[in-house]
Amino acid sequence: MLTSVVIPTRDVADQLLYTLFCLNLQLTSFDDFEVIVIDNASTDDTQQKVAQFAANYSLRYVRFRRRLPFYRLVNEGVVQSRGSLVLFLASNLMVPREFIGTHMQAHLHDPKLALLGLDFVYDRACLRSPGNLAACRSVPSVDSHGDGAGYGAQAMESRASLPVCRQADRAEARARAVSGDSSPTT
Repeated sequence: MLTSVVIPTRDVADQLLYTLFCLNLQLTSFDDFEVIVIDNASTDDTQQKVAQFAANYSLRYVRFRRRLPFYRLVNEGVVQSRGSLVLFLASNLMVPREFIGTHMQAHLHDPKLALLGLDFVYDRACLRSPGNLAACRSVPSVDSHGDGAGYGAQAMESRASLPVCRQADRAEARARAVSGDSSPTT
Protein backbone atom coordinates (compact mmCIF):
# COMPACT_ATOMS: atom_id res chain seq x y z
CA MET A 1 0.00 0.00 0.00
CA LEU A 2 1.53 3.31 -1.09
CA THR A 3 1.02 6.09 1.44
CA SER A 4 1.09 9.76 0.47
CA VAL A 5 2.16 12.24 3.14
CA VAL A 6 0.93 15.74 2.30
CA ILE A 7 2.57 18.67 4.12
CA PRO A 8 1.00 22.10 3.62
CA THR A 9 3.48 24.84 4.55
CA ARG A 10 4.11 28.57 4.55
CA ASP A 11 7.25 30.43 5.64
CA VAL A 12 8.60 27.80 8.05
CA ALA A 13 11.49 26.39 6.01
CA ASP A 14 13.65 25.42 8.97
CA GLN A 15 10.82 23.70 10.83
CA LEU A 16 9.82 21.90 7.63
CA LEU A 17 13.34 20.48 7.34
CA TYR A 18 13.00 18.85 10.78
CA THR A 19 9.72 17.28 9.65
CA LEU A 20 11.27 16.01 6.41
CA PHE A 21 14.26 14.66 8.35
CA CYS A 22 11.96 12.74 10.70
CA LEU A 23 10.39 11.12 7.64
CA ASN A 24 13.93 10.11 6.54
CA LEU A 25 14.12 8.05 9.75
CA GLN A 26 10.89 6.09 9.25
CA LEU A 27 11.03 2.33 9.82
CA THR A 28 8.69 1.83 6.85
CA SER A 29 10.35 1.10 3.53
CA PHE A 30 11.00 4.32 1.61
CA ASP A 31 9.37 2.72 -1.44
CA ASP A 32 6.08 2.49 0.48
CA PHE A 33 5.50 6.23 0.89
CA GLU A 34 5.85 9.53 -0.88
CA VAL A 35 5.93 13.06 0.52
CA ILE A 36 4.29 16.04 -1.16
CA VAL A 37 5.06 19.52 0.16
CA ILE A 38 2.36 22.03 -0.76
CA ASP A 39 3.81 25.54 -0.39
CA ASN A 40 1.29 28.32 0.19
CA ALA A 41 3.28 31.16 -1.43
CA SER A 42 6.16 31.17 1.05
CA THR A 43 8.37 34.24 0.96
CA ASP A 44 11.30 32.58 2.74
CA ASP A 45 13.75 30.06 1.27
CA THR A 46 11.42 27.06 1.51
CA GLN A 47 11.75 26.15 -2.16
CA GLN A 48 15.57 26.15 -2.06
CA LYS A 49 15.74 24.17 1.17
CA VAL A 50 13.33 21.50 -0.08
CA ALA A 51 15.26 21.25 -3.37
CA GLN A 52 18.54 20.73 -1.46
CA PHE A 53 17.10 18.25 1.04
CA ALA A 54 18.45 14.71 0.61
CA ALA A 55 15.30 12.62 0.98
CA ASN A 56 15.43 8.83 1.09
CA TYR A 57 11.82 8.77 -0.17
CA SER A 58 10.01 10.25 -3.15
CA LEU A 59 9.69 13.99 -2.43
CA ARG A 60 7.66 16.38 -4.57
CA TYR A 61 7.23 20.12 -4.14
CA VAL A 62 4.21 22.12 -5.32
CA ARG A 63 4.22 25.90 -4.86
CA PHE A 64 1.36 28.34 -5.22
CA ARG A 65 2.27 31.87 -6.33
CA ARG A 66 -0.36 33.53 -4.18
CA ARG A 67 -1.68 32.63 -0.76
CA LEU A 68 -4.74 30.38 -0.79
CA PRO A 69 -7.14 29.05 1.86
CA PHE A 70 -6.04 25.88 3.61
CA TYR A 71 -8.74 23.70 2.05
CA ARG A 72 -7.31 24.47 -1.42
CA LEU A 73 -3.89 23.22 -0.27
CA VAL A 74 -5.40 20.03 1.14
CA ASN A 75 -7.39 19.43 -2.04
CA GLU A 76 -4.25 19.92 -4.15
CA GLY A 77 -2.41 17.45 -1.94
CA VAL A 78 -5.10 14.84 -2.55
CA VAL A 79 -4.98 15.50 -6.30
CA GLN A 80 -1.18 15.18 -6.37
CA SER A 81 -1.13 12.02 -4.25
CA ARG A 82 -0.66 8.58 -5.74
CA GLY A 83 -1.19 6.60 -2.55
CA SER A 84 -4.22 4.63 -1.46
CA LEU A 85 -3.76 6.26 1.96
CA VAL A 86 -3.25 10.01 2.39
CA LEU A 87 -1.79 11.47 5.59
CA PHE A 88 -1.85 15.21 6.22
CA LEU A 89 0.98 16.44 8.40
CA ALA A 90 1.77 19.91 9.75
CA SER A 91 5.09 21.32 8.63
CA ASN A 92 6.28 21.84 12.20
CA LEU A 93 5.82 18.31 13.57
CA MET A 94 8.55 15.88 14.46
CA VAL A 95 7.00 12.45 14.15
CA PRO A 96 8.23 9.15 15.64
CA ARG A 97 9.92 6.52 13.46
CA GLU A 98 6.76 4.37 13.53
CA PHE A 99 4.47 7.17 12.31
CA ILE A 100 3.79 6.00 8.76
CA GLY A 101 3.92 2.28 9.57
CA THR A 102 1.39 2.69 12.37
CA HIS A 103 -1.04 4.47 10.06
CA MET A 104 -0.55 1.86 7.35
CA GLN A 105 -1.23 -1.01 9.75
CA ALA A 106 -4.32 0.67 11.18
CA HIS A 107 -5.77 1.21 7.70
CA LEU A 108 -4.95 -2.33 6.58
CA HIS A 109 -6.93 -3.56 9.59
CA ASP A 110 -9.88 -1.18 8.95
CA PRO A 111 -9.77 0.75 5.64
CA LYS A 112 -12.69 3.03 6.63
CA LEU A 113 -10.78 4.66 9.48
CA ALA A 114 -10.36 8.41 9.69
CA LEU A 115 -7.56 8.98 12.19
CA LEU A 116 -7.21 12.37 13.80
CA GLY A 117 -4.27 13.92 15.64
CA LEU A 118 -4.43 15.07 19.24
CA ASP A 119 -4.74 18.73 18.27
CA PHE A 120 -8.17 18.20 16.73
CA VAL A 121 -11.36 19.56 18.24
CA TYR A 122 -14.55 17.59 17.67
CA ASP A 123 -17.77 19.47 18.24
CA ARG A 124 -21.12 18.99 16.47
CA ALA A 125 -19.43 16.93 13.76
CA CYS A 126 -16.98 19.78 13.13
CA LEU A 127 -13.36 18.71 12.77
CA ARG A 128 -10.85 21.53 12.85
CA SER A 129 -7.10 21.60 13.25
CA PRO A 130 -3.91 23.45 12.38
CA GLY A 131 -2.13 20.10 12.74
CA ASN A 132 -2.30 16.66 11.25
CA LEU A 133 -5.12 14.60 9.74
CA ALA A 134 -5.18 11.15 8.24
CA ALA A 135 -7.89 10.26 5.77
CA CYS A 136 -8.57 7.41 3.37
CA ARG A 137 -7.96 7.85 -0.36
CA SER A 138 -11.70 7.33 -0.87
CA VAL A 139 -12.12 10.92 0.27
CA PRO A 140 -12.77 12.81 -2.98
CA SER A 141 -11.88 16.23 -1.56
CA VAL A 142 -11.85 18.29 1.58
CA ASP A 143 -13.75 21.55 1.62
CA SER A 144 -14.05 24.15 4.35
CA HIS A 145 -17.61 25.19 3.42
CA GLY A 146 -16.86 28.55 4.97
CA ASP A 147 -14.63 31.52 4.51
CA GLY A 148 -11.61 29.25 4.10
CA ALA A 149 -9.41 31.68 5.96
CA GLY A 150 -8.32 29.27 8.68
CA TYR A 151 -5.89 26.38 8.50
CA GLY A 152 -8.63 23.90 9.22
CA ALA A 153 -10.62 21.46 7.16
CA GLN A 154 -13.70 19.36 7.39
CA ALA A 155 -12.90 15.67 7.05
CA MET A 156 -15.00 13.21 5.07
CA GLU A 157 -14.93 9.44 5.27
CA SER A 158 -16.13 6.87 2.73
CA ARG A 159 -17.63 9.49 0.42
CA ALA A 160 -20.23 10.45 3.05
CA SER A 161 -19.50 13.94 4.27
CA LEU A 162 -20.04 15.14 7.80
CA PRO A 163 -22.49 17.98 8.45
CA VAL A 164 -21.25 21.40 7.37
CA CYS A 165 -19.41 23.41 10.02
CA ARG A 166 -21.00 26.77 10.56
CA GLN A 167 -18.95 29.77 11.66
CA ALA A 168 -20.62 29.67 15.09
CA ASP A 169 -19.72 25.98 15.49
CA ARG A 170 -16.11 26.78 14.66
CA ALA A 171 -15.93 29.57 17.23
CA GLU A 172 -17.56 27.38 19.87
CA ALA A 173 -15.21 24.48 19.11
CA ARG A 174 -12.19 26.76 19.37
CA ALA A 175 -13.40 28.05 22.73
CA ARG A 176 -13.64 24.48 24.07
CA ALA A 177 -10.18 23.42 22.96
CA VAL A 178 -8.37 21.80 25.82
CA SER A 179 -4.93 22.22 24.30
CA GLY A 180 -5.21 25.99 24.01
CA ASP A 181 -5.58 28.13 20.94
CA SER A 182 -6.52 26.05 17.88
CA SER A 183 -6.45 29.04 15.53
CA PRO A 184 -4.05 29.16 12.58
CA THR A 185 -0.42 29.96 13.23
CA THR A 186 0.31 31.32 9.77
